[in-house]
Amino acid sequence: MSDREPDGGAKMSEDKKTRLISDKFFAETPEGYVLVGSKCQSCGKVFFPKKTLCTACFTKDNMEVVPLSKKGRIVSHASDDRDMMDVGYPHICAYVDLPEGVRLFSLLTDVEDDSKLKEGTEVETVVERLRTDEQDCDVLVFKFKPCL
Repeated sequence: MSDREPDGGAKMSEDKKTRLISDKFFAETPEGYVLVGSKCQSCGKVFFPKKTLCTACFTKDNMEVVPLSKKGRIVSHASDDRDMMDVGYPHICAYVDLPEGVRLFSLLTDVEDDSKLKEGTEVETVVERLRTDEQDCDVLVFKFKPCL
């Protein structure tokens, strides 16, 4: 069962409260939530999550918040049958490279057969429910969905 609308945005039920796992990861747009990072205005290096200090050129407070690409490519992936952090099992995680030069570690979603996933497989960002917290809020995270 998917916790997404067709456009990849998270369903926002009026009956159920939701919260983002971290405000540092997202910006809200008319199309839904997008991943954001920071870009150093001195050297151009992009980071995720957002930073105030560029660890490439050590410039401080010269970072601009930038949206990250919705699509990327799998570098490597693995499946795990342990239920860690209430994410359910089995689950598949992957390192994903974005065009901005950022590498993210994330859960994958909508994968029926992980043997079809290869290095270089194109994926796109989606925002989905990870779990329900103690206050009965759905906790939303970013995941990647293969473009197979």
